[in-house]
Amino acid sequence: MNDKSQDGIFFVNINEGHKRGHNKDTIYALRSSKYSKRLKIYQETPKTPDSILQSVLEGILTSDVVLLDAILDKQESYKDRLTQFGIAFALEKQRYFFYIQDNSSREDKLFSEYIEPFTVEASGYLQFTELLNEKAEVLISQPQPKPQKPTDKSYQSFSVIGANESTNPDLIKAIKEFASQKNWHASFYKPLSGTNIHDEMSRHVVMRPFCIFCINKFTDINTYVAIGLALGFGVPFLILIEKGDTIPKTLNGYAGTVMYESNSELLANLEKYTSIFSSPENFKSWDGFTYFYLLSKTENA
Repeated sequence: MNDKSQDGIFFVNINEGHKRGHNKDTIYALRSSKYSKRLKIYQETPKTPDSILQSVLEGILTSDVVLLDAILDKQESYKDRLTQFGIAFALEKQRYFFYIQDNSSREDKLFSEYIEPFTVEASGYLQFTELLNEKAEVLISQPQPKPQKPTDKSYQSFSVIGANESTNPDLIKAIKEFASQKNWHASFYKPLSGTNIHDEMSRHVVMRPFCIFCINKFTDINTYVAIGLALGFGVPFLILIEKGDTIPKTLNGYAGTVMYESNSELLANLEKYTSIFSSPENFKSWDGFTYFYLLSKTENA
């Protein structure tokens, strides 16, 4: 029997904001390593806007290691890579960010307490090639935290991630009002510090039947890791996005996106989803549950 772990397939996503510089240099560094034939570079995968999520899921599911560019680019494509980190976490794939300090796009490093322990750095592109040559097998086998597993839950509560009491008091009030109208309980996630932050985040995503993620100008970047966890776990979720903000391209076309400009508009939009979250049977026919179909389709391929 072929042991896949010995193949060491790497799914790699590079920042594309500087295509004639960093993107090209990074691909050259990757292809110069002795693991060149074991790489699946996301930028080289044919896809359309409607197939991005499927391409990401297939790439991660069929790989052993996920390598994501840690550049903090102005186009905010790092939000997609954070989401992909969360997917890899849920699917128990080895996952790392990489940062090339002397990068040709002259961009800073993405920082988060959730990804810092999983970030490898190289001074330049040549050293990045050497790092792969020397440490690839370590990246494949190094122990990493495991996520909490989804369990059977009651359908009278939901998790909320990305809303902060100090910066989003009106948003929190609106969500609580929606919950109280349905006799449900809204559990708001408060980021922790310490050694158990990954366990706590995955626990908060899976411990209730669905999640609400809030995206606005105050959103903590770790919210995107949590969205990836929900995608990887197959946990149904809504994204509440304040008008003027954008969701990661990975979620292009996702049906469970609620755009709003005022609290009254938000409450009216949330009302449309009441029947979906009141019964597990309704999830199966909801367009927003398409990602679960994609997961099962990929696993059966």
